[in-house]
Amino acid sequence: MDNLTDEVVNLLKVLSDYTRLNILELLKDNKMYANSIQKKLKKSQSTISQQLGILLNADIITYEKKGKKNLYSIKNPQILKILASVQRYILNQKKEKLKTIADFDIYDTLF
Repeated sequence: MDNLTDEVVNLLKVLSDYTRLNILELLKDNKMYANSIQKKLKKSQSTISQQLGILLNADIITYEKKGKKNLYSIKNPQILKILASVQRYILNQKKEKLKTIADFDIYDTLF
């Protein structure tokens, strides 16, 4: 594997976590403090801290110090385009599957 492929694999691993995806969804439109993210997701403080750390290490989010707290935001909005593209892909796959089922049902009733 080449280095770029390794980086793609690593990024997809980071994005393959339910909590991290929910954090990105929350940060899509707003900057947020960790305790606000925690309350919205109803997860423990340690879980949110761990997931924020992973997103920070992957350079997906950033933060600015506000007193003793960190205000988190998405570093590059391009990540949201990637996620939207994956969602469109999945929806198209579902649409094609439903069309195939519908076509089969119609075909089946003709005989």
